[in-house]
Amino acid sequence: MVDSETTVPYNTNTLPGLRILIIDDDEFLCQELRLRLEDIGHTVGVARSGEEGLACVDSFGPQLVLVDWLMTGMDGLEVCRALRKSRLGQLLYIMMFTQHDNEDLLVNAFNAGADDFIPKPITTRVLLARVRAGERLIRLQEEVERERREAHRYLDIVDVIVLGLNTLGEITLLNGKGCNTLGYTERELLGSNWFHTVLPKNCREPIKALFDHAVSGNMNNLGYFETQLVTRTGEYRLIAWRNSVIYDEGTLSGFLFSGEDITQKRQVEQEREQLSQHLQQAQKMQAVGNLTGGIAHNFNNILASVIGYTELAQEALPDSGDKNLKLFLDNIHDAGMEARGLVETLMSFSRGDDGGRQAVLLPPVLDDVGRMLKPVLTASMQLRVQASESVPRVLVNPEHIHQMVTNLCINARDAMGNTGTIELSLLHQPMLSATCHSCHQHFESEFVELSINDHGSGISKEVISRMFEPFFTTKDVGKGTGLGLAMVHGTLHGYQGHILVESRLGEGTRIRLLFPVVRNE
Repeated sequence: MVDSETTVPYNTNTLPGLRILIIDDDEFLCQELRLRLEDIGHTVGVARSGEEGLACVDSFGPQLVLVDWLMTGMDGLEVCRALRKSRLGQLLYIMMFTQHDNEDLLVNAFNAGADDFIPKPITTRVLLARVRAGERLIRLQEEVERERREAHRYLDIVDVIVLGLNTLGEITLLNGKGCNTLGYTERELLGSNWFHTVLPKNCREPIKALFDHAVSGNMNNLGYFETQLVTRTGEYRLIAWRNSVIYDEGTLSGFLFSGEDITQKRQVEQEREQLSQHLQQAQKMQAVGNLTGGIAHNFNNILASVIGYTELAQEALPDSGDKNLKLFLDNIHDAGMEARGLVETLMSFSRGDDGGRQAVLLPPVLDDVGRMLKPVLTASMQLRVQASESVPRVLVNPEHIHQMVTNLCINARDAMGNTGTIELSLLHQPMLSATCHSCHQHFESEFVELSINDHGSGISKEVISRMFEPFFTTKDVGKGTGLGLAMVHGTLHGYQGHILVESRLGEGTRIRLLFPVVRNE
C-alpha cells in the first residue's frame, strides 16, 4: 500500500504527462498507484504479470516502467533483462519496487537494467519525487532524440550514403540513402557489426584490417576506397567511400563515411570498354579479310599458271616416258589443286560467304578430320577421337570444321613439342552459360561442343586475352603468321558460335568450340 500521510505538491507544467506502465501482481497496489499518477496528469497502464507487461510495452508504448521485484512467474529482474534486449526497451526508464536493502541485491537490480528503485512500503513523497526525477531524464532523452531526428532529416535528403561507425566497427548511424541501398531499416542495423553484416566474405578481412589500421592511427589508405556490399536480397553493390574522423575530447571515437553507389557507373564503363574492344576486333578482322582477299586473288592467278602448265606437261609426256617424271608432275598437280582449295577458302573468308552450309552431324566429320590429321602428326604423337553419337545437328560447312580443327591440332602439336596425345571430343551441351574468350560477350544457349585438348606448355591469362587477335602470335619469326586463330574466330562466329579456353601453365590447354544447335532441319 501507499503511505499517503505526507504529500508533496506536484509542480505541473505545460508538457503532457508521461505514459507509465505498472507491472505488479498486487491488484490493490496497482489501482492506488494508478489513481495517484493519473491525478497529476500521467497516462497509466497496468499489467498483472511480467509476461503481460512485456506484451503491453509494444502496444502501450510507455516512457517509464514501474515493476515489482517479487512477482509470481517472471520476476522484476527477468522483466528488466528482457526489456533491455529490445530497441524500444533500451530507451525506457525503469524503476523497481523492492523490499530489499541489501547492497549486493540492489547492484543486481541495476545490472539487470533498472535505472532506479523505490523501497516498500511506498510513500507518496518518495513515489512522486522519484517519478519527477525520472521524468527530467526522460524529457532530456527525448530532447536529444528530437535533435538527432532533426539532424537525421538533413542527412536523409542528401543523395549519398552516410555511415557512422565506432572504433569497434559497430554501426552508430545510417541515413535514408544507406537504408534504401541495403534494404534494411536503421533500427535493424544500429549496433550491429558493419563488416559481418553487409560485406561479402571474400573481402571482409582485408577491409577490416584497413579499418583497424585507421583506428590505431594509420589513416594513409582510408582517404578514398571502394568496397562491395551485399544487400538484404543478396544483390552486390559497389560503393566508393570517403571518410572523416570523429574525436571525443581529443580521443578517436569513430568514423563518419560518405558513400556513392557506383555500381551502374562501373557497369557502363565496362560495357564501353567491351564495345571498344569489339570494334577494334571487327576492324582487325576487316583488315585481314581485305588483305586475304587481295593475296588470294593474286595467288590464284599464279596457281592457275602452275596447274595449267603442269597439265600441259602431263599431256606432252608420252605414256612410255620417264615414270619418275610422270610421278613428279602428278604430285605437282595434286599440290596445286590442294592449294587452289585453300585459296577458295581464303576468298570465302574474305567475302564472309556462308560457304555451303549444311545441317550436318559432326561425329562423321570429326572421324574424317582424325584420319586426315594422322599424317600431319609425328610418330611419337597420338590422336584420340571421342564423339557422342547423340549430338544434334549443326549448320556448318564441313570443310570449315576440317580447317579449324587442323589449325588447332597443329598448335597443340607445337605446344607439346611433337610428342604426347591430342584428344578430340564431341558432346551435347543442353544449356551452357559463360563468357566467350574470343568476342568477350556473355552467352547462354544450347550448343554442340567440339573440344581440342592437349598436355602441352599451357597458355598464360595475358595471352588468352589476345590469342584471337589478327597477327598476334607467340611463335618465333617465320613460324607463325598470327592469322590461324583469328580465322577460327571469324569462321565460328560466322555460325553464331563461341569459344572457351581453359589452360594451366605446364599442364595443357583445352579449347572448346561451341556450335549452335539446329532444330527441324
